[in-house]
Amino acid sequence: RRAYCRKSSEDSYGQLHLRRDILLFWLYVLLQFREKRKDAGFSSRNKIRGLTTSAGLWACGIIGLAAGAGLYTLTIVAFITTLMSLSFFPRIEIMLKNRSNHFEVHLELKNKNNLQDFVTTIRELGLRIDDIEANPAYLNSGLSVYTVAITISSAELKKYKTHTEIIEALRTLDYVYYIEEMR
Repeated sequence: RRAYCRKSSEDSYGQLHLRRDILLFWLYVLLQFREKRKDAGFSSRNKIRGLTTSAGLWACGIIGLAAGAGLYTLTIVAFITTLMSLSFFPRIEIMLKNRSNHFEVHLELKNKNNLQDFVTTIRELGLRIDDIEANPAYLNSGLSVYTVAITISSAELKKYKTHTEIIEALRTLDYVYYIEEMR
C-alpha cells in the first residue's frame, strides 16, 4: 500500500511540474509576442508587415504543444478559432479599409511638371496629401511615377464617395496617365 501512495504522490508532483512548465511557457510566449510586436518588420512607411504570419506561427506552435500535452479539447477549440480568425479577419480588414478616410494610390503622370496641378486638384476636391514618394525605377521612361498617401478631409466626400469613385474622378484628369489604389 505504501508503494501505491508514493507513486500517487509522485504522479501529482509530476503533474504539478507539468502545470508549472506550461504556465512558464505561456509567460514566455506572451513576453516573446510583446517583443515581436515591438520588433515587427516595418516597411519604408512605418507600416507593420508580417504580423499575421507571425501570429499564425505562434498559434500553430501553441496548438502543437497543447496536442502534445494531451489537451485534445483545447487543441480542437484553438484550431477552429485560429482557422476562423485567419479566414474572417482579411474580409473585415478589407471592409474597414474601404470605409477608411485614408488610402494610397499608385500614380503615373504624363510629365513631372503636372505634379503641381495634381496637388492643386486634390486640395480643391477636399482631400489632403499626407505623403508623396517618387518611384525612381521609372526615371528614364518619360513618366513620373509616385505613391501618394491621401486622406479625405471633406465631410461631404466622407459621406457620399468611396475610394473607387474618387480614383475614377482623378482618372479623368488629362495629365494622369494611370492611377490605382494600392491594397
